[in-house]
Amino acid sequence: MKTALLYAVKERRLNEQQLADVLASYQAAVMEVLLSKSMAAAEEYKVPMLCLCGGVACNGYLRRRFQEECQKQEKQLLLAEPACCTDNAMMVAGLAWHYFKHGLQDDLSLPVYARLPEKLPKFPFAPEFQAVK
Repeated sequence: MKTALLYAVKERRLNEQQLADVLASYQAAVMEVLLSKSMAAAEEYKVPMLCLCGGVACNGYLRRRFQEECQKQEKQLLLAEPACCTDNAMMVAGLAWHYFKHGLQDDLSLPVYARLPEKLPKFPFAPEFQAVK
């Protein structure tokens, strides 16, 4: 999508205001899709809490919209600190540390899946988490 926008903008001669309007519209459209899909998934899976993390979670507009929508739908929102939102790899490493801390690890023969299972396991940083070995 970003590449399509780049080429569309390059092909036109936009003044500063037009470019700002196009970029603001692009941001709003992308962020609203992320928000609506996340909220729909939360509703479908009946989850009371959402976590906003990874690189895109540093976006102020997205953070604000998630806060507004979670408050409206009475869902708890965990927001990663902006300093931790630079790269998804940091968030993956952080989650791995929690699993490792609880002795939950596998060797390299662990199968890889492109999709998460329907029934997600508890995350090791959840208050009620109990490690099962």
